[in-house]
Amino acid sequence: MPGQPYPSYSETPQPPNFAETGSFPPYSATTDAPPITHAPSQQEPYPPFTNGLGVPIILPSTQPEPEQPRHSSVQILLLILGVALVTIAVLAFALVAYSTLGDIGRAAAIGGIGLLSLGIGVALTARLRATAEGLAWAGLAALTIDAILIGHIPVVVLRVPQGTASGLIIVLITAFALGLRLIRTPFHTSVRKSESDTQTVQTTSVSAGFPAQNPPARNAFTQHSPIPESTTPVPSTQDNPVQSFAVTESSAQPVLPLRAYTLYATFSLPFALILLMTDLPVVDSGLRNTVAVAAGALVTALDAAFLKPSRHSRHADFEWVASAIVSMALLAPISFTMYSVMSSAEPFPPAASLCVLVPAAWAVVLVTLHVRVLTHTGKTVHPLFCAIPTAGLVWTCASVSVPLSRGLEAVMADQNLARMCAYLATVLVSAIAMAAGCLLPRSGAFRRIGEPARTTASIIGAFLLMVLTFSEFGRRDVPAFITAMTAFMLMLAVCAATGVLAAKPRLDEPEETTSKFNAPIPVSTIELRPQPTSHVQAPRPQGAQSTYRSRYIYASALFAYCFAIFTAVVLMLWTLSDHHPYISVDVIAIITGSAALIVGAYRLHVNTQARSWPALWAPLALLMVPSLLASQLEPVNFPRMLALLTISLVTLLLGALLGLQAPLIYGAVVLTIHILTVIWPWLAEFSRHYWWVWLLIGGIILIVTAARYEASLKSMRNIAARISDLR
Repeated sequence: MPGQPYPSYSETPQPPNFAETGSFPPYSATTDAPPITHAPSQQEPYPPFTNGLGVPIILPSTQPEPEQPRHSSVQILLLILGVALVTIAVLAFALVAYSTLGDIGRAAAIGGIGLLSLGIGVALTARLRATAEGLAWAGLAALTIDAILIGHIPVVVLRVPQGTASGLIIVLITAFALGLRLIRTPFHTSVRKSESDTQTVQTTSVSAGFPAQNPPARNAFTQHSPIPESTTPVPSTQDNPVQSFAVTESSAQPVLPLRAYTLYATFSLPFALILLMTDLPVVDSGLRNTVAVAAGALVTALDAAFLKPSRHSRHADFEWVASAIVSMALLAPISFTMYSVMSSAEPFPPAASLCVLVPAAWAVVLVTLHVRVLTHTGKTVHPLFCAIPTAGLVWTCASVSVPLSRGLEAVMADQNLARMCAYLATVLVSAIAMAAGCLLPRSGAFRRIGEPARTTASIIGAFLLMVLTFSEFGRRDVPAFITAMTAFMLMLAVCAATGVLAAKPRLDEPEETTSKFNAPIPVSTIELRPQPTSHVQAPRPQGAQSTYRSRYIYASALFAYCFAIFTAVVLMLWTLSDHHPYISVDVIAIITGSAALIVGAYRLHVNTQARSWPALWAPLALLMVPSLLASQLEPVNFPRMLALLTISLVTLLLGALLGLQAPLIYGAVVLTIHILTVIWPWLAEFSRHYWWVWLLIGGIILIVTAARYEASLKSMRNIAARISDLR
């Protein structure tokens, strides 16, 4: 301004103080309108915190959380080594102290050590959690060793069997450990309040007699009500005029129970049950041990299904997931050995019970993994984790034929018929597994079943059907042939149904009738960004055809197709190489080609724009080519000649009537080759005596063609054009 000196460059520019009088004059128009002023009495309370469009934002309230204890890896390693050394020392004491203290004194000493370790662990849970975990494991290990030693005391053995006594004591120890989980020890710790409860004090430099023109800055985590003027100010820095500080209090929080209690139950329950089952009145030790392990795995699976861990733990799902893993580890070996045990072990009823116990345990694990959700994510476990119990369930359910065969052979005179009835049960189970993997919908109630479980079920089911087909096809009896063909036809039926399902067009998404800009927008989706432009789909003309979009072909369907094609090819080559086959190759070709033809015809039906060659070339080849090759390699067979002639002629006529190019050309070529093959011996005999007839026929054809050259050429072009116009 005039009359005022300019500031020198050495002076530091100061920011304007909007609170000082005269910093900026009040705005007024060029007319004599009074200036706009802000009276202190007209200041309104601050509204709730909004998102810029007037929509209130409700801030989540957080509860005070205790500070989580942190443990170093070195501390955990030292604790593990310490627990291992204590366990070894207890074992050594059990071996050495027998001569000094005797059986009862040794058991009492080890039991006292175990109870003392558990008591110290409970007392240290609130302060030294990692140490308490180590002491709890050491005490439980000592009590378990003590339970086994008590079972060997002669006084106890005379009254209670050895395994029963040890198993019952371990069950009691497990119940005692689970009871310790109910103890809630208060933990007095410093609790840091969340930012929503933090006291915020604001200080603003204002000149005397003039209120601030701008409202004070507000924190997003403060309360919505205005801050009273009587709030006690605190010293503030120049850089941050608005300061926040957290209040630290001392609060009593319940301490989570030790994880050792639940994990010990995961291992102790199956071990106790195995000890209890060792005293069964069964002579065969293999059967007794297998039944004991199956029962222990079932108990562990039920523990994984119904165990309710604390939701406040950082790893709340560790216990039940560990129970599921232990159950699968116990079930994996006996799923293979149960076949030999059931086929030869005595007595028969306990052996037959394995056919129920092992699949039931696998089913419990599978249902638990599909239904139970993780605490902190709200989702189920990874779908790949469900593949193992799926394979175990299908594999063990297929073992139904072993006890069924033993039972039927004892009551039926015909052993082959009993074998067929038993194997048909396995065929049915395998077909159901294969169909479940390929045909179950992927929405609704079955959406939890992931693709790994479906693929596993499809692979195991198709593999079992293939094995049963090959094993029974080589036997020279009617019941075995029925079993083999039933397994093969069920495999083809599932593949055909899967192909039909995959050929169905996908449903189009519903058309948008309103623009995205004009549609009502939920409050939760309002954002401070430019809205997209309107996208309204144009109405489809009435005569326009919709674009065909096929469904996805999943891995379960691909594996099923591979097994079916491999089985069909092997059976065809088997029958062709066998000099005295039980069944002709034509039967295998007709069955396989018919299944493929159903899928191809359905694809043409649902997709009106598809050509006939991609959909029908493979079915037509499977239907006619094997029989045509067999007629060339094998002696003349009248039923085969008649069947191939009928199939090729019907294919030719259907292609002409329906306007399909592939059946027309395929049928014409196969019919021509077949007729020439059939009548060739007679043609050769005729040509040897009347060879000049062929010259006469050739000359007449050339003369007629030359006389009607233009018309014949036009007719050939018309025929070629009509064939190319076919679908």
